[in-house]
Amino acid sequence: DAGVKAIFGPGSNIPDTASQILRLIPGKNR
Repeated sequence: DAGVKAIFGPGSNIPDTASQILRLIPGKNR
């Protein structure tokens, strides 16, 4: 989640499920 907040910025409410889905997608945010 820390990595997600670093990308979208602080104060962004992102569910843990959404963060897990982003992890399932390779090369999406990385």
